[in-house]
Amino acid sequence: MSRELIKPTSEEAEKWERIYLAYGAQLYAYAIKTMGNRQDAEDALQATFLKISQNLHRISLVNDSRTFNYIYTILQNYMRDQYRRRSRWREESLETRELAGDSPGSEQEVDEIVLQKLRFEEVAAYVAQMDEKYRLPFVLKYYNHFTEDEIADTLDLPKGAIAVRIFRAKKKIQNYILQKEGE
Repeated sequence: MSRELIKPTSEEAEKWERIYLAYGAQLYAYAIKTMGNRQDAEDALQATFLKISQNLHRISLVNDSRTFNYIYTILQNYMRDQYRRRSRWREESLETRELAGDSPGSEQEVDEIVLQKLRFEEVAAYVAQMDEKYRLPFVLKYYNHFTEDEIADTLDLPKGAIAVRIFRAKKKIQNYILQKEGE
């Protein structure tokens, strides 16, 4: 399947630039915190803005919470895919090391690492399925390390509403964990 190189119109280029100026630094900071290094964060940001350029028609207003949600989702999906690829590589590497007799630690240590990873992935999957009005403030606070004031500005909501939504999201997660432990 071949793709034609399509030159963007000046209007599209201007929209893309406004999006980059509005969200680029914020997404980059989040990507560094999540990916752990500048190179991976730059790759994530580049992949995100490439995807945005391919889907500019889906964005009507630049400074809109729906636009932020859309762009943030693109970045999250890219980083999740990279995490999964690395996890598969680490699992294969771990198996190779075990076959060679080079154990990374005791069996108990490995079991604990695997268990922690599974718990984190379960909670992350639950958060991803939460209603957007709870998920976004929670993710911005605990994954992106935004202050409640920054979240309120980003989502164009009162700070009190943000605090309530974060509290409710935490309660939902707490109830989910208690339910899973009770099973």
